[in-house]
Amino acid sequence: MRTIKLKAIILSIFTLVAVNAMAQTKEHTSSNIELKSISPIEKVGYKKLKSSHWVSRTEILIDATPEQVWSVLNDTKSYPDWNEIIVKMDGKIVDKGKVDVLFKAGPKAKPRLYHNNLVVKDGVEFYWSEKQAMGIKDRHSFSVEPTDDGKTKFIQADQTKGGATWLLGKTISKRVIKVYPIFNQSLKAEVEKRYLKK
Repeated sequence: MRTIKLKAIILSIFTLVAVNAMAQTKEHTSSNIELKSISPIEKVGYKKLKSSHWVSRTEILIDATPEQVWSVLNDTKSYPDWNEIIVKMDGKIVDKGKVDVLFKAGPKAKPRLYHNNLVVKDGVEFYWSEKQAMGIKDRHSFSVEPTDDGKTKFIQADQTKGGATWLLGKTISKRVIKVYPIFNQSLKAEVEKRYLKK
C-alpha cells in the first residue's frame, strides 16, 4: 500500500513538472507579447515573464519574399553599406558558425564588438546568445515569416535572463524596441532596393 502511494506521488510530481515545462516553453516565446503599432507596417512590444526574464519583439513588413530577405541578411559583407546599428558583421550565417558583430545601441552610441556563436535554421531564423555585464544572458534573434500576400514579416527579438535582469530588464527592453526598428527599416529599404522591380 505504501509503495502504491509513493508511486502515485512520484507520478503526480513528474506530471506537474512536465506540464510546467510545457507551459514555460510556450510562455517563453516572443510571439505572445502584446504589440503596438509604430507605423502601418511596424510593431513593437516587450513583456516581463518572470522577475529575471524579459522578452522584446520588433516586426516590420517587407515587400519581398522570405528568400530575398534571407539573402540580404546572409550578405554580411554589405552590412556597413546599408545600416548604422549592426555596422559590421564578419563571418557567415551558418549553424554553429561564429560571427564578430560591431553593434551600436543607437545611432549616436559607441560601437561595441561582440563575438557570437550562431544557431541557424536556414532560411527561417538565426540567433546568438551571450553573457553580458552583471551576469545577464542575452538571446538576440532574427527571423523571417511569409505572409499570405507574398511579403515577409521580419522579426528581430531579444530575451534577457538571469543576473541583474530583475533590475535592468525593463530598461533593456525599452532600449531594444527603440533601436531594433532602425535596423529593421534599413533592412527593408535594402531588400526592396535590390529586389523590387522599377
